[in-house]
Amino acid sequence: MTARILAAAQKEFELVGIRRSSMSDVARRAGISRAAVYRRYPGKDSLVKAVAGREMLAVLARVAATVSVAPDAAGTVVQLAVASARELRSNPLLLKLLETEPEELYNYGATSGDTSLPIVRMFIVQYLQSLRDRDRLLPEADLAMAAEIMIRLATTQLLMPGGLMPFRDDAGVAEFARRYFVPLVVREIPATA
Repeated sequence: MTARILAAAQKEFELVGIRRSSMSDVARRAGISRAAVYRRYPGKDSLVKAVAGREMLAVLARVAATVSVAPDAAGTVVQLAVASARELRSNPLLLKLLETEPEELYNYGATSGDTSLPIVRMFIVQYLQSLRDRDRLLPEADLAMAAEIMIRLATTQLLMPGGLMPFRDDAGVAEFARRYFVPLVVREIPATA
């Protein structure tokens, strides 16, 4: 039942936005009573947060599934950046909200960022630490800071498109990641004499 409600709410938000969606619309799309929706979600705000949390986890799963086995940590960092940018610029829910009510995204970041940021940061750190050449990675505290910088840059790029940072094409994102993200994550190999 919860999965049906969340899927219906997400579809409704993608079609008409959050503001124009009602609990009745979600119930109708899910094929259940309004009371059943309210039993699980006492208000629209709690439903919006649940949909956002569910979609965040789905995005992380899609990004992880997209990244292939790179020959080294640097290649994986680049692939993570490209897959993440691609996901963010093609996500139907994000695109609808950016088009019709970007203030909902700002509001979510201001009210729920303290719960979603640590989850995404932990995902990146743990993903990197699972690599074969993890001995080339910087210490965990540095990885966590690097992950947070990457997340905050991606969020800013999403909410304030344009500027010098590439976001709209994979090649530009890959080059940016090689130049700026890899040094935040991977130790330099000392030059041999």
